[in-house]
Amino acid sequence: MPLTYLDQNALIRLGVSARQPEFRMKLDAALVSGPTIVVSSWHLIETAHTTNLLKALELAQFIDSLDPSWLLERWDIQRLDVEEDFNKFIGLNCPQKPRVTTRSAAFASLNRMKDSPRFDISSDRFVKQWIQHPEQLAALDKTYENNVNSLIRLREIVKAGKLTNEIRRRVRR
Repeated sequence: MPLTYLDQNALIRLGVSARQPEFRMKLDAALVSGPTIVVSSWHLIETAHTTNLLKALELAQFIDSLDPSWLLERWDIQRLDVEEDFNKFIGLNCPQKPRVTTRSAAFASLNRMKDSPRFDISSDRFVKQWIQHPEQLAALDKTYENNVNSLIRLREIVKAGKLTNEIRRRVRR
């Protein structure tokens, strides 16, 4: 089954259109035999960047109604890539692990824990919590900003041919 990653704008447009019952029926029918929708925790973070709680909750509920798969975070994907490359290098033929999972497992992974009912929280509950407690959202934003800045700086260093083992070690932290 093909995976389709929807950006935030596509989700918003689909959610607005899905308010019409005829469109929603067509969307649901297409999803039965069509692609698997993929979203990430960052969709919820973007959804929480509003003062309009009702619209944010509606979008979060719409996201859940799509029964999407959830993309693991960059570090988890990178870890899986390195693990698979190493296995190939040493001649182990291991099956590839998926980069998408359930919402619960994705959020458990963010917390470096095993999936459990503790992480089975609806998207609208996450969004409501972040809107009502913007300091929690600010911490996530800062983490994202730091990741982006690190990637930009890393690309600049690689382009300039200045990537040392010490810099590689720091980037992995």
